[in-house]
Amino acid sequence: MNKKIYWYCFKRQCREFYELLAVYKLISCSLDEFMSHFTGKKFYDDEIKIGAKLQWHRDEKLLNEIAQYLAEKGFIDKELGASKAMEEHFEYSDKPTVTGKKFHVSLKALFPETTGYRCKTRLYYKERNKKSFKILK
Repeated sequence: MNKKIYWYCFKRQCREFYELLAVYKLISCSLDEFMSHFTGKKFYDDEIKIGAKLQWHRDEKLLNEIAQYLAEKGFIDKELGASKAMEEHFEYSDKPTVTGKKFHVSLKALFPETTGYRCKTRLYYKERNKKSFKILK
């Protein structure tokens, strides 16, 4: 069994991350398949087995950039920000990265603050969670 990606924030933020990747057609899997690769303090589940690798519809460079950003912000382990750490979870296609600036703006709008363990950040996310996900599309 592969080691799961440890997600340090709330389950909703992980779901929103999936939705962002799906909107930009970077992955094509179900939410359950995606979530089975993640675990975290709020939603740890040992009984879910990781199935096949997730299909990543762009090159490895974009996934590594996303992993580095999420690691910097404290949403995933720092070691997952490294280039080789995501390989056990994703299969890459040969498509070049063409997502552009709009994707990066959406990613930064979705995860602007560090992990939700600090009180200030928790209040930020509590307020942000009252808003709709539609603002990111």
